[in-house]
Amino acid sequence: MEGRILRRQADPKAQPRGAGYVVGKSAIRRMLRRAAAISAAALLLGMLMLVATSIAKVGVAPAKASSCRWADKGPRHVSRKHARHAVLCAINKQRRKHGLRHLKTRHALRKAGKRHSKYMERHRCFSHQCPGEADLVGRIERTSYLPCNCTWRVGETLAWGDQGSGTPHAIVRAWMNSPPHRAVILDGRLRNIGVGLVWGSPSNPGARAATYTADFGFKGR
Repeated sequence: MEGRILRRQADPKAQPRGAGYVVGKSAIRRMLRRAAAISAAALLLGMLMLVATSIAKVGVAPAKASSCRWADKGPRHVSRKHARHAVLCAINKQRRKHGLRHLKTRHALRKAGKRHSKYMERHRCFSHQCPGEADLVGRIERTSYLPCNCTWRVGETLAWGDQGSGTPHAIVRAWMNSPPHRAVILDGRLRNIGVGLVWGSPSNPGARAATYTADFGFKGR
């Protein structure tokens, strides 16, 4: 499982340190190179492995039945559409608990997320940028969500799991038990989301598993 947030300010006076301001792709690339990456993590075979400068196990509380429909269905036991809806429901449930507004689905972000999940599964890679692939901003730029002459913020969380660890409920629970991913989900500045899901995993494309990419975003004046 991996999580990352990147941002850009449209107003030069309000820019955070390290962010460049020039409308166009070159400015975004400069910003991206300077942005601090949030530590990565991977969900493998039912256990949460944090991948950053060190590796450690994170304990996961016993599973409880989710109030979101389809959230406890394992990979291939539910349609991808219903699994996506269950992930969104579970994420918005967590945001509601913390007094945050619900995220709204955007087709462009879902498209970017699905492409990335499919790329990871096909190329047996688990990363925000696999070999031969565009980075997070580049992937979103290929949709109608970016670029824009506006203030924007994007984030991404990745996960894959097999059997019980691949249910929507288990995926969101694992994200919430990992501080970097929890920070993305509970970022109150984010407004939009797109969940991309494919069956299979980066380690075994034919497995009864699910690979998730959740792309988050905000665009403002």
